[in-house]
Amino acid sequence: MVRTVSFDGAGVQVLTLVYARDAQGRILKLERAPTKKFLPGWFVGLGGKVEAGENVFAAAEREFAEETGMTVCNLSLRGTYTFMTETPSNRCGVIYLFESFDVDGEFKADVADGTLHWLTLDEILANDKVMPDHKVWLKHIFTTQDHFACVGSWKPPVNGTLNVGEEWADSRAYFEMLARAA
Repeated sequence: MVRTVSFDGAGVQVLTLVYARDAQGRILKLERAPTKKFLPGWFVGLGGKVEAGENVFAAAEREFAEETGMTVCNLSLRGTYTFMTETPSNRCGVIYLFESFDVDGEFKADVADGTLHWLTLDEILANDKVMPDHKVWLKHIFTTQDHFACVGSWKPPVNGTLNVGEEWADSRAYFEMLARAA
C-alpha cells in the first residue's frame, strides 16, 4: 500500500546550521530551553531561516550571532540535508550545514533560546537528546573531508519520544552501494 502526503501550498524552507569548533575540536551545540515550542530540551546546531534575497553564508553568520551573541567567520559548507515532514505542518526544505573554527566574542552559556555547550563528537553521538538525523551528518562531517548530502523524513518528538522517519538516504551509503555492485 502506497501512502501519500500532500505538500500542496507548502513553501520550501531554506535553513542553515553552523557547527563551530574550538581549538580542542569540541562542537558548540544549543540545548533548547524546555519552554520552546519546537524541540524543547533537545540539542541542536545553531542557525535558522534564510531570509528572502539573503546569501546562505550571510544567513548562517547572522543566525549564529543572533543565537550566541558571538560572531563566526570562515564558514565551510560541509553538507546539505533535504527534508520532508508530515507534522506539524507538511514542511519541506533544505538545511545547509556549515563548520567553522573561527568564533569571536565572549562565550555565555545562557542565551535566549537555551544553554550553549561545547561537546566532543562522542558526547554528541551518545546523547539521547540529539536528533538521529543530526548524528548521521555530524558523524560524516567530522570524521571525513567529504561533502555530505542526504534526504530524510521524520516526525517531531511526542512526549519526549522520537518518531524516526520512514525514509532516509545519504550520499555515502548510496555510493558505497554502487561500489559494491560494480
